Amino acid sequence: MDYRSFDDNKSYLKLIDELPGPLASWRLTEITVQGNVSDGKGNLRSEVLDLWSRDPVEVIQDLISHPDFDGDIAYAPEEVRDDMEVDFEGTQRIYEEMCDSEWWKETMDALPPGVTVAPVILASDKTHLSTFSGDKQAWPVYLTIGNISKAVRRRPSKRATVLLGYIPVTKLLCFEPRDRQAQGYRLFHYAMSIMLKPLVDAGQRGVEMNCADGRLRHVFPILAAYIADFPEQCLITCCKQNRCPICKVRPDQRGDLLDTVLYRDPLETLTALAGGTDDDLADVNKPFWADLPHANIFRCITPDLLHQLHKGVFKDHLVKWTTADKALEVDERFKRVPVYPGLRIFHRGISKVSQWTGNEYRQMEKVFLPLICGLHDDPRVILAARALIDFIYLAHFPAHTTSTLSAMRQALHDFHHNKRVFVDMGQRGDFNIPKFHALNHYIPAIMLLGSCDGLSTEISERLHIDYAKQAYRSSNRKQYLKQMVVWLTRKDKIAWFESFVDWAAPVRRDTAQTPVSNASYDDEAQPVESTLLPNEGVLDATPTVTITMQSVLPSNSEPVTRAFSHTQLMNIDSSPPPATLPPGVDDANAPDAPVPSIPSSSPADVQSSEEESSEQSNTLIPAYRIARRPGLRFSTADTIQTVHSAPHFSDALRAFLVAENPSFDTDLLLTLDSHYYGVFSQFRRTLPSLRGAKDDLLHDVVHASPSRSPSQRSSFSTVIFLQDRLRARRIGLDGYRIGQVRVIFELPTVLQSKRSVTTLGGRHLAYVELFTEFTEQPERYSRLFKVARTLENMQRKAAIIPLSRIFRSCLLIPDCGTSVNLSWTPENVLEEAELFYLCPFSDHHMYLFAG
Repeated sequence: MDYRSFDDNKSYLKLIDELPGPLASWRLTEITVQGNVSDGKGNLRSEVLDLWSRDPVEVIQDLISHPDFDGDIAYAPEEVRDDMEVDFEGTQRIYEEMCDSEWWKETMDALPPGVTVAPVILASDKTHLSTFSGDKQAWPVYLTIGNISKAVRRRPSKRATVLLGYIPVTKLLCFEPRDRQAQGYRLFHYAMSIMLKPLVDAGQRGVEMNCADGRLRHVFPILAAYIADFPEQCLITCCKQNRCPICKVRPDQRGDLLDTVLYRDPLETLTALAGGTDDDLADVNKPFWADLPHANIFRCITPDLLHQLHKGVFKDHLVKWTTADKALEVDERFKRVPVYPGLRIFHRGISKVSQWTGNEYRQMEKVFLPLICGLHDDPRVILAARALIDFIYLAHFPAHTTSTLSAMRQALHDFHHNKRVFVDMGQRGDFNIPKFHALNHYIPAIMLLGSCDGLSTEISERLHIDYAKQAYRSSNRKQYLKQMVVWLTRKDKIAWFESFVDWAAPVRRDTAQTPVSNASYDDEAQPVESTLLPNEGVLDATPTVTITMQSVLPSNSEPVTRAFSHTQLMNIDSSPPPATLPPGVDDANAPDAPVPSIPSSSPADVQSSEEESSEQSNTLIPAYRIARRPGLRFSTADTIQTVHSAPHFSDALRAFLVAENPSFDTDLLLTLDSHYYGVFSQFRRTLPSLRGAKDDLLHDVVHASPSRSPSQRSSFSTVIFLQDRLRARRIGLDGYRIGQVRVIFELPTVLQSKRSVTTLGGRHLAYVELFTEFTEQPERYSRLFKVARTLENMQRKAAIIPLSRIFRSCLLIPDCGTSVNLSWTPENVLEEAELFYLCPFSDHHMYLFAG
């Protein structure tokens, strides 16, 4: 683009309008609605509504041919198996992407051989546009295709899920109040049928499409999934809201665990709608999905993680039932959760949170179970809570096998077995709750369409920001939908131009300069292979846009079509060197270097001073990454013991060196206090998914940063480290132990050279305070492991271990008993509390490993 070709906003927008854009252009359809309410003259009132939409087949062509998605598109069904999980039938099948699911294979069997299926995924959700006042609303409909990987679909910046159109929003004041709901159902289905009409012929005959890999394919776009909340699910399936939109369960049986499910049948439903013989169905003559080929709308309804699990099952029900009459105590417990990276501390408790979002729900779920332990005398409360939280975590897995699906079924069974406790407590009279009934449909939906995280309403909620709220703010609030379409068209053109530039002249990102660290020395991180020492063992791991305007009149009238131009519309790993001292300072006689201010411990700050490594390890504990030079400078043993609260540093180091090498120089052991040790504030490693999911990596950071000023907070991570290699497994706590890292350091050269083992993995060490070993079995009801500080002579026992033995950080939640200690704070609770629960809900990786 020639930036000299415009000099004001008007000329800039004109230039944008001249750019080429997506194949799918916008169309406006006017829908005339005749009501049954008379005006003052005795005439029936009518209303003209605007339906803005794009051709879905053209949208699919834009998506499947977009070069940015090349490599992230599947053109045929696949069957992926996990070689690390074997059952009596052999390796277990993985359900992750839509191409891994049953739907794609079943649909291919019903089509001619050699064709390509484009699984169409729709999402719709009415949303408010004005924040504080007014009643401005929009009803966006989004479209994407299951060929694109879910990781790409979930990122709004990738624009893999696009806006298909806006359904008209109206109060239908031209109808009597008693008729408005039924007419609203009919209007929705009529508008959707107009919007999706091109899919009927395309799904029957197929369309030749150029694909991102350069090949020409015969593509059949078939509706596969529809993402919506419960009211909209009922609207889509023409079902009344006191019924299930998926199956024929009786209203008084929705609280039961179903062994078999009688799904609704599209043909049977259409017959009942036409004859008006089913009181469970809405009064809709012809739903939009009636003519869509190969589409079963009842199997298209996807699990709603946000509204069904986070908000419904967890927040609205489980939290309410378990905290009834105990809100103050629960608030005090939430205020005293230890500080942990990525974990929110509810400093005012949870009862005073005025506006809940999905993030708040997820943060509460991480710590909720250990916090309510001891709150109730009846153990069934803990059993039911554990079952529901297990189900929520399992439902969020990015990849499923038969094992995880069986675990979901078991969790659901456990809840139903113990749910009677809430009736006994007076919290519920029955469980005929739509959100609880929906849990019965999760496992079949995962097997049919893939994992739930790629089909969540959280995606459409996030898209509202770009396609509704920001677009509305760019308008003058008058005829705002038209202006929103103009704004979105320009955004599309800019995005397409940027994509073309990237495709035509890609930038060499590997020539970018390394960010400059805030530390006094070069803090560039280096990958360190996690080679275990002999005593540790090695674990086996296994052109012009034309928009047509059509006025839709009653069925006995001829449609009026007008066309106008786009312009008219616009008008309206290698070994890092040892840590070096400042020039002129000898290793053994270095002056005591002060510890600088501790940098922020946020992941963003970690990224700024460290360089990522793509090198992978074939061990369970992969390579770690640490700064090239110590960020906390060099300190003597006395300084470390004082600043880091590591009173037994010298003794533990001496014991470590002797245990590693019994013939270690005795005279040198007596001089440990006189040496200077390079001290680091943190190290990190990337842990691969324990279930083989492609996009489920965990970037773990372990901190050991003392507080140097009242405004700074110390951070000493609790970690799980390998203690016994013979008992250790890929999943499970056998052979592992918990410790709190107080110091991360590197030995001076004179000491390192005397070690019998000088591998990369053994050069960086950590001083950890030990916790008790894990018991053989967790607690009976919560199924959580409990630990305490290990004491020796009434003092905390400590040890030195190589960083190669530290597996990952972990979250400990204090055992609050029947009432929490009010002297605890998030900063001191790890020091003051006596007993702790190992929390497996901090992330998916920990849940799989220790859950």
